[in-house]
Amino acid sequence: MNAIERIRQRRAELIARAAQQRDDIATALGTLRAPLAVADKGVAAVAYVKNHPGIAAAALVATAVISPRRTLRWAQRAIIVWRGIRWVQSSTRTAVARLGKTDGSA
Repeated sequence: MNAIERIRQRRAELIARAAQQRDDIATALGTLRAPLAVADKGVAAVAYVKNHPGIAAAALVATAVISPRRTLRWAQRAIIVWRGIRWVQSSTRTAVARLGKTDGSA
């Protein structure tokens, strides 16, 4: 068997191996298809609200008029979540900055 035949044989083996790996990955990720579809819909909903803020504002006003207590409770929760996100962002930036300063040159 000359070098070109060996290369062709190796190529065919690699192509078959890659096909099998693709099938294995598709099978493994099959269980994630439904949760990922839900996540995709959530991302699409957020994008829609960002592109149509008037609709979101109208829904918020309608909810506030219909149920002011519920709106206040959700507003409090939203503020807590927002503060938590800001704290995590700040802590992450601080940690990264500290790691950048400890490069061993000090």
